[in-house]
Amino acid sequence: LYYTGGSGIVYRLNADQTDWEVADRLLFPRMFLRLLPLSEQRLIALGGTSMNAGRIGIVESLRVDSGKNKFSKQVSWSVKYDGQAKQSQMLVLNGLKLYAFGGNNSRAPHNFTKETLVDEAFVFDIARQTVEKLPSLPQAVQSGSAVSLSQTSEHESIFVTGGMGFEGNEFASLKEIFRFDPESQSWSKSPVQLPKARSMFHAATYENAIWCFGGSIVGKDRELLKTVVHWWGDDSKPAPLPDVSLPTPRRSFGGAVLNDQYYLVGGLTNSSKIAETVDVFDFKERTWKTTAAPKTQRVFPSLVAAGDKLYLFGGFTNVDGHFSPAGSLEMYDSQADEWTVVAAELAGVDPSMSMFAMNGRLLFYGIDKKEDGLARFVLLDPAPETPPEQVASMSFGSRRRDPAQQAKQEAMSLMRKDTDKDGKLSSAELGERMADFVKKADQNGDGFVTVEEAAAVIENENRSEASENRQGRPGQPSRDKSNKPDEKKQDEKRPAEKKTKQESADKKKP
Repeated sequence: LYYTGGSGIVYRLNADQTDWEVADRLLFPRMFLRLLPLSEQRLIALGGTSMNAGRIGIVESLRVDSGKNKFSKQVSWSVKYDGQAKQSQMLVLNGLKLYAFGGNNSRAPHNFTKETLVDEAFVFDIARQTVEKLPSLPQAVQSGSAVSLSQTSEHESIFVTGGMGFEGNEFASLKEIFRFDPESQSWSKSPVQLPKARSMFHAATYENAIWCFGGSIVGKDRELLKTVVHWWGDDSKPAPLPDVSLPTPRRSFGGAVLNDQYYLVGGLTNSSKIAETVDVFDFKERTWKTTAAPKTQRVFPSLVAAGDKLYLFGGFTNVDGHFSPAGSLEMYDSQADEWTVVAAELAGVDPSMSMFAMNGRLLFYGIDKKEDGLARFVLLDPAPETPPEQVASMSFGSRRRDPAQQAKQEAMSLMRKDTDKDGKLSSAELGERMADFVKKADQNGDGFVTVEEAAAVIENENRSEASENRQGRPGQPSRDKSNKPDEKKQDEKRPAEKKTKQESADKKKP
């Protein structure tokens, strides 16, 4: 007997029917589906719907015998489309939709002309294995960074930041930021720019903001950038964090967020050598540390966080003084500070493909090296027998928000007043009207308010207000039965009221 639900984990009732065990997990988690047996060792999953992608059209086959090889848990497909880009696209996975912007239509490296840069935009629907052409970018760009950022709880925007393009007739790194609205499928140019032109860098989202790490400036002002830029994704100006510099400036590296920290792996340094150190930035403390280095040093790798692990794939490594493709997949355990080679190579996955984390699975995407207009995909589950996490039960009734989560969101909104980008709020930044709030929130007496301190005060105030609303505010009648009108007296009044109304009606008759 097998069972599955929204997590995608497939459970099996054990032989003596006393407990459930994990048999496998679907590559495409879904609810409201049918599991059907094909044989003693194989099931198929039909139909269903995903929490973030709607109806699933893919029929998925899965082995449930104990002797299977976990790397047989892999599917691949290709999608024909009329795109011209061959490399250097700006990619972002939003739910089960992969957006691809710009790029270069030449297969040769360092071929930068107005004819080779493209402004095209596409979205690939992973759940349906389809593609849709989108309105073109306002400018032909390659080697920038694309991120998805929630503007509200129900609306997201995609930002394409920096990159390389032409300013007039000069090829250069760019400062421009373009915003794409997936709902209206329209582009707009941000009224603000990056503080410095930046390309071959990585942008990440953390706590409702965009953070830009590393990269370089190409052209006559060539340099590697040391700053970390912070931006709220609105009309405020992006600005570098004060007193924060990359320990190892680099470009063309892999970057990912895991457990409130940002990891930079590989890339090229000032000497055009592959960076050997792994630099880790702590978002809350604004400090750096180094961790263990992967087995293979790389440039242009993909680094993603899936579950509580980091996965590193692809790019190039230095072999006898020459760059050679790096096809191994490595996994990093932050608790043990250790890298493990998961696979020396992955069948059907070219080292030039980009990797993304999708529901704990690994999605690979790339343009076919021989056939134009053919996008290739591979979906791999690196840990199909991962034990399930305990999650809160779902409520289909009242949509009350968790008080702590609501307070955290309000505190994050307050952090937009952090004009000097030091990660704390001062009395001057909050103003005189919030002086009492600063006194309450500043628990350690350092004169500043952190997001955690602000959230604690907001949560207490919200809970107190909710309690007063339930019990009745001081000086106002409470909402109990003793304050309801006397129903007997009301009934005595009703005949008189009825008679008065009848007399008024009679007077109006001719």
